[in-house]
Amino acid sequence: MYGVGPVYVAVIITVTMAGILLSQFKIIAYLSFPIIRMVLLMIGFLLVAVGAALWFLAVFRAKIDDGITNNHLVTDGVYALVRNPIYSAFLSVCTGTLTAFGLIPWIALHLFYIMILYAFSWLSAGSYAEAALPLGEALFAHFSTGREKGMDINMKNTDTKQHLGDVQETALIPLAIRANETERKTARIHDDKAVEIIRELDVDTEKLDQFFSHEGVIARTILFDETVKKLLRKYPDAVCINIGCGLDDSFSRVDNGKIRWFNVDLADSIEIRKKFFHETEREHMLAADILKPNWADGILKSDMAIVIAEGLLMYFSREQVKTLLNSLTGSFDRGFLLAELMHPKMMNEKRHDTVKNTNAKFGWGTVTGRALLPLDAKLTLINERSFWEEMKKYSLIGKIGSVIAGKLNNRLAVYRWQ
Repeated sequence: MYGVGPVYVAVIITVTMAGILLSQFKIIAYLSFPIIRMVLLMIGFLLVAVGAALWFLAVFRAKIDDGITNNHLVTDGVYALVRNPIYSAFLSVCTGTLTAFGLIPWIALHLFYIMILYAFSWLSAGSYAEAALPLGEALFAHFSTGREKGMDINMKNTDTKQHLGDVQETALIPLAIRANETERKTARIHDDKAVEIIRELDVDTEKLDQFFSHEGVIARTILFDETVKKLLRKYPDAVCINIGCGLDDSFSRVDNGKIRWFNVDLADSIEIRKKFFHETEREHMLAADILKPNWADGILKSDMAIVIAEGLLMYFSREQVKTLLNSLTGSFDRGFLLAELMHPKMMNEKRHDTVKNTNAKFGWGTVTGRALLPLDAKLTLINERSFWEEMKKYSLIGKIGSVIAGKLNNRLAVYRWQ
């Protein structure tokens, strides 16, 4: 329920107390040179003061309890600077205490436990990136086991409910994360439409927006958007097809003023989407089952197609992925496929922090993007990038994860056919 944070706090407090006691009984050594001790004492007190300030700002100034009560993710104040200020406060206080006592080598255990505990959290959760799913990634809220298939979404201003299927209900995860990220002062992406939709829907974003999920969705969004923009610079008149679009608004983030865009998803997801999006001359919606023949007949043919598949293929079996690939290469003469891929070791929804509470089931995972090549002879793998490439730019956990679990993370694989 509370994640790895309380476990980490308990561990570092125990390590800190053990270090102090063992040093007092002279079981372990500590630095005793007077001048060095004075410097360490000053640094230690400063770290303790910083920790105390973080805790005060998080608990009292940011009013985190009110945020939890109102199902609102706090993103301003100290939370705009530090993602987990309360846990960071304990880390600063404990590290400062050890420093003041001259137990510098003992501090290394804190770093060790950070690596172990967060690695355990990432692996046991099935990785943040598994939560970054759109087939949508549609709407997700009832966090109870053994419930009925799919879920109903409440619309605040209309007192109406909309039902979504198993896989589509996961779309609220990236929607909530993009909305919350947009409202941060240090936002890395901007998605005003996500903010608008979240305010309209009666959902608990606190449960949808966990650290690994948040960082994964943001990393994925940046990588996909950058790749689409790069392709559009070379093919400005391309037709873009966002399959499993959910409530995603990629079009607004990458639009070059020329592209024609088709958002494709199952009927229930498109029905929800139409409540928030409107078709234009260049942006369209298509309710279709992409595993059925001729699903692409309603899409304008072009000299170049760019197909986006975020959080989609991990729900399909190998045979279903083959069906989709054959359909794409058969429907469009030339094109690119941007696909999110998941490692087989991560294909356990029961261990995932959010997906485990839905009825969605993972399907086929791949160790490398080359695994898709035998499924369609027309495909060529252009490149493959781990989400860690983006995550490690923004947090220590991202840097650590890229080293100890680099191959297990979700990836963006870019394919071409002609």
